[in-house]
Formats: sequence, structure tokens, C-alpha cells
Amino acid sequence: MMKRVALLACFLLYLPLHACLSDAQSNSTAEALALLNWKATLQSLTNHSVLPSWTVSAGASQCRWFGIHCQGDSVFRINLTSSGVQGNFHAFSFSCLPDLEELDLSVNGLFGTIPSQINQLSKLTYLDLSGEIPLQIAQLIHLKTLHLFQNQFNGSIPQEIGQLVSLEELALHNNYLNGHIPSSLGTLANLTHLFMLNNSLSGNIPSEMGNLTNLQELYIDTNQLTGSIPSSFGNLKNLRLLYLSTNSLSGPIPSELGHMRSLSELALNKNNLSGFIPASFGNLTSLTILLLYENKLFGPIPEELGKLQSLIFLELSQNQLNGSIPSSFANLSNLETLFLRDNQLSGPIPQEIGNFMNLLMLELDINQFTGELPQNVCRGGVLEDFIANNNHFRGPIPTGLKNCSSLKRLRLERNRLTGNISEDFGVYPSLDYVGLSDNDFYGNQLSGGIPREFGSFSNLEYLDLSENRLSQFIPETIGDMLKLHYLNLSSNNFSLRIPAQIGQLTQLTDLDLSHNMLSGEIPTQFQSLQSLSTLNISYNNLSGNITIFNELRGLVYVDIAHNELQGPIPDVPAFRNASIQALEGNEGLCGNISGLKPCNLSKKGHHKLLYAIMFPLLGAAILSIAILALFFGFKRQRKYAGQESESSMDNANLFAISSFDGKLLYSEIKSATKNFSSQCCIGKGGHGNVYRVELSSGDIVAVKKVHPLHSDEVKAAKEFQNEVTALIVVRHRNTVKFYGFCWSDEHSFLVYKYLERGSLATNLSNEQAAKEMDWDKRNYDELKKSLPGTVAKLVSK
Repeated sequence: MMKRVALLACFLLYLPLHACLSDAQSNSTAEALALLNWKATLQSLTNHSVLPSWTVSAGASQCRWFGIHCQGDSVFRINLTSSGVQGNFHAFSFSCLPDLEELDLSVNGLFGTIPSQINQLSKLTYLDLSGEIPLQIAQLIHLKTLHLFQNQFNGSIPQEIGQLVSLEELALHNNYLNGHIPSSLGTLANLTHLFMLNNSLSGNIPSEMGNLTNLQELYIDTNQLTGSIPSSFGNLKNLRLLYLSTNSLSGPIPSELGHMRSLSELALNKNNLSGFIPASFGNLTSLTILLLYENKLFGPIPEELGKLQSLIFLELSQNQLNGSIPSSFANLSNLETLFLRDNQLSGPIPQEIGNFMNLLMLELDINQFTGELPQNVCRGGVLEDFIANNNHFRGPIPTGLKNCSSLKRLRLERNRLTGNISEDFGVYPSLDYVGLSDNDFYGNQLSGGIPREFGSFSNLEYLDLSENRLSQFIPETIGDMLKLHYLNLSSNNFSLRIPAQIGQLTQLTDLDLSHNMLSGEIPTQFQSLQSLSTLNISYNNLSGNITIFNELRGLVYVDIAHNELQGPIPDVPAFRNASIQALEGNEGLCGNISGLKPCNLSKKGHHKLLYAIMFPLLGAAILSIAILALFFGFKRQRKYAGQESESSMDNANLFAISSFDGKLLYSEIKSATKNFSSQCCIGKGGHGNVYRVELSSGDIVAVKKVHPLHSDEVKAAKEFQNEVTALIVVRHRNTVKFYGFCWSDEHSFLVYKYLERGSLATNLSNEQAAKEMDWDKRNYDELKKSLPGTVAKLVSK
């Protein structure tokens, strides 16, 4: 009777849309109409049409539609997971699908609330969808699987969920659920999998959850739970995976957890747990993963943990554990990862740890360990991370590291290790971090201190060899570590010059060569270190001037104290802001910094400056006179010439360009530009037009042909001379290279290196182009204003 009423309601609901089918009385027709009505409200998340197979056609059945599964003529399963549909459930008529047992609409764009009418799906055993959790969901007493994960559920988990007594799998993870975990979950005796991670659940974990004796997997991590771990969890004998990490749980770890003998993974990390690690954990012989890091655990590591021979991953870091590593750890031969870092552990390391064939990561740093490092470490040939810094280790470098080519990260700094760095280390093609500072390493004279093989560490990003007894020279191969961004060789006994190859390390941000015996001048290649922000070369024997640092505008901190450097301080922020302590001890330095002498030139210095100024000016003057003399000489010669064309070609001899024949190039440029036709012009200016010329040699040059001269030939010659002189005298990396010029009655032009993308003015006057050059128009205008006369004119061009 109730089924007939439901069917009648469905037909009445869809009568306006489907009058042509009003005579149909079958359940199958009602289901089809209900699904079509819901489809009409959906949209596509893709460019395709929504559920195109869902159509009414002669002889077609909804049982043939995509995602629809029938038993007989009745729909019992709908699976539209990842179908790219978007919409809500407002038009979904649950009452028209009385035989539906499974509904999976996951991984779509559904939103809004789940209607309370969902309780009409009385046969439902599997539900996976999105929306808010309605109280009426508790009436689905046959439900075995309820997946409501990775949606935008908010609010609390209803207490009524405990009425789903048939439930075997409940997934509520990756939502915005808050409030307490309902104690009624403890009544779901058939539950095997419970996922509530990544929500905002708070309060205590209800002890009633200890009644879920069939539970196999429990994830409540990454919430805001407080209180203690219920000791009733010891009843969960079938539990294999328990994740309670990343909460605010406190108090001791219940020893009853040692009764969960089926447990293979236990994660209690990132809480506020305190007290001892329970010795009962030794009973968890199936355990492969044990994570207790970032808590407040104290006391010794229990000897019983050595019984966990199935362990693969053990992390006890960042607690307050003390005492030594139990000798029973020698039995953990399957370990791949062992993290004991940042505790108060002491004593020697069991040498047997070095025999673990599968060891990938070993981190022992920030403790108080003594004795020697395991000599056979990397015996299995797979070790990637070996971290043991900030301890009291003594003795040699482990012999096992010599051939450990799998190594990616090595940190042994701040110990008292000894050895010959050129003999104890091998080739590590994947190495990206090395820290060996503050030890007693040394290098012999045969190997020259740092092994040349270090250059093969092409992936290395961090190298710290400071505070050792390394000697001889810094190898040139250090310039092959092109990914290096941190290099610290300070406080050693390096001598000779700084290798110029360091200039190849263009990604370097921190460089410290201080407290050595380096000598000679600073390599000019340092100007390539444009990423450098911190530089310390203090306490060496370096000499020469430091003008090279004018190119390093990105420098933030510099220390060059106690060398033999001289000359004015560079005009860059790092030097302007430097303290006198970072500059002192260099008698030849001068500048406008408190504590340094001003740069007042001596008489000898005046002479040098005078020569430096006079010679370029004298050269420019001689060049100007030569130009004028040649110009008027050829003007006079032209009066007696028989043919104008011959005069033109003679004047072409004035063409001066490095390594080219002037007369030949004059003719070639005229030909390439079709006698300076407007068709070949690539730019026009106030003083001339610019042409792109491809020479027969394959070289491409830019030729600027000056506009016809005005009547005052002397004045015109003077202007042309000034421009040529400026192009010869001015030298800067941002000005276009000048090749030569030609002066004649027929054509006068200048020859430059050809650059793509047009003039600087055109690019910087265009907002979009200026953004691509990382410069705006205001910078350009200010630059022109700040430059005098002819040079500003060149910038405009």
C-alpha cells in the first residue's frame, strides 16, 4: 500500500512535465521520470553535456543509462562517482527509488544539504555523497557503508548515528566537522573502518570506542582532541592501524595499548603526551611503523623495543628521552628509517646499527652521544640521509661512507671527528647538502686539502667545511658545483689565491672564506655572483682594490676586515651600511665612513689622476682634429674630381670599422639598404634613420644614417665629431657597442652592433614592454635627466 502511495506521489510530481506518459503506472517509469527531473537541474563541470545517455526513447530503459544498475526493471545501484556533475539534491526524489541499495555520487560538484527524505531509502546499504548530515540518516538501518568524506560538511556528528547498527565502514574525514565525537559510536559493533581525520573535532575521545572490538582501522588524527588516550583501547585486539597524531592529547601513554597485538602502525606523534614509553610496546611484534615524535616523553628508551623486529620506521625525535640507545636495537635489522634526533640521549651508538642493510635515513643529531659513529653505515648501499651533528662523537669518519654513492644529505658538524677529508670521502652524484664544520678534519699535501672530486657533486646546494684544519688551496673544481647556494670554508688553513672559478657559482647567496691564509687579488669573476647577499672574506692576506664589488648590487652584508685591501669603498648599500669592524685592518682603504680615512689623493695620486684624465681627452682631441682635417681635405679634393661617383667612393675611405675594408663595406652597406631606401628603415629619430644591414660575411649591424647636413658645414662637422668622440670615449656594459663611422657628402652614417627589439626609448615608453624588462617609464625618464648632454642623447637612442 505504501509503495503505491509513493508511486502515485511520483506521478503527480512529474505530471506537468510528462503528460504524455501519464498513463504509465510502472515503478520503472516512475524511476526514470525521477532521474530525468533531477538531471534537468544539474550542470556540467566540463564542456560536455550532462549525462547524455539519460534520455527517453522508444524501447529504451533507464537500466541502460550510464551509472544506473538494475535488478529486473528496478534501479538498485547508482554510481556517478567522478562524472563531472554539479548541482544539489533539491529535485532528487528519494521516494521514487524504493529499491535503491547503493548510491555513490562522490567526487563531483554537489553542494547544499542532504534532504531529510533520504530516510525513505530504506534498503540503502552503501551511501557516498556530500552535503550536511541530516538526523534522518539514522533511519537507514540497513546501511553498511557511509562515505561522507572530502566535502564541506560542518556542524557536529549527530548522536543518532549510533542507530546505524549495520554500519561497517564510516568515512567522515576531510571536512569541517566540529564538536565532540559522539559516544554512541561505541554501539556500532560491526564497524571495521572509522575515518574522522582532518576535521575540527574537539573534546575527549569517548572510552566507549573501546567497545568496537571488530575495528581494524581507526584514524582520528589532525583534529583538536584533548584529554588522555582511553585505556579501553586495549580491547581493540583486531586493530591494525591507529592514528591519533596531530591533536592536543595529554597524559601518559596507556600501557594497555601493548595488548593490541594485531597493530602494525601506531602514530601518536605531535601531541602533548608525557611520561615513559610503555615497556608493553615490546608485545606489538607486528608493528612496522611507530611514531612518537614531538611529545613530552621522558626517561630511557625501553629495552623491549628491541623485540619489534618487523619495525621499518621508528621515530622518537623531539622529546626529552635520556639514557643510551638499548643494545637490543641491534635486532631491528629491517629498519629503513631511524630518527632519534633532539633528545637528551647519551652514550655510544650500537655499532650493529651500521649493519642494517635497508637503512635509508639515520638521524641522531642534537643529543649527547659519545664514542665513534657506526663504521659500517651504508653497508646496504641505500643510505640517503646521515645526520649526526651537534653531539660529542670522536674518532674517524665511518669507512662505509667512502663508497656510499646513494648519499644525498650528510651532516656531521660540531663533533670532534678526525680524519683526512681527501681520503675518507668518495663520489656522491646525488649529494645536495654537506655539513662538516667544527671538527678536526685535515687534508694532506698530495690531495691538496679539499678533494678535487668535490666538483663532481653537481647537485650540491649546501657545503660547510668550516672550523677544521683543511689546508693547501681551494680546488678549481669547486666552480663545477653550479647549484651551490651556501659555501662556508672559514676557519681553516687554506692558502694561495681564491679560484676564479667561484665566479661560476651564480646561484650562490652566502660565501664565507674568512679566517684562512688566502692571498692575491679578489678575482674579477666575482662580478658574476649577482645572487650573493652575504660575503665574509675577513682575516686573510688579500690585496688589491675592491672596485669589483660595485657590480654586486644585491649584497646585504659584507666583512672584509683584516686584509691588505686598498682604494675607495664601493658605493653599494652593503658597504655604505657596513660597520667599521667589517672594514678595519686594511690600511689602504678610504671612504666617507666613520673610522676610515677620506680618499684625499697624494701628490703622486694627483699625477695619476691627471694622466688618467688627460690621455683620453688628448686622444679624443687628436681624433677630432684628424676627422676635420680629412673632411676639409676631401672637400678640397672634390673640387678637382672629374666624376661625382668617384668622389663619393673616395670619401668612403673615411669609413673606419675594426677588421673591415672601409671602401668595400661602404659599397656593401649602400647595396644592402638599396641606397638607404625607406623600405629598409627600421627606426627613425630626430637626427637620423636606422637600418638593419646583413653583410656578406653573415654579420648583422645597425647603421644610423644622419640627416642631410645644414648649410654650416663647420658646425655640422663639429656635431658629428662630438657624437663620434662620445661613442669612442664612453664605455659601459649597457651602451651599444660602436663599430665605426663614415663621413662623406653623399652619405654619413654610424655603425653599431645590432640588437633585437628596437630602441630602449620605444620599449620603456610602452608600459607592457617596460614590465617585461622589469623597468618602468619613470626609471627611464629619471635616467635621462640624470645624465649630461651627449650621454643622455645616446641613452635616448
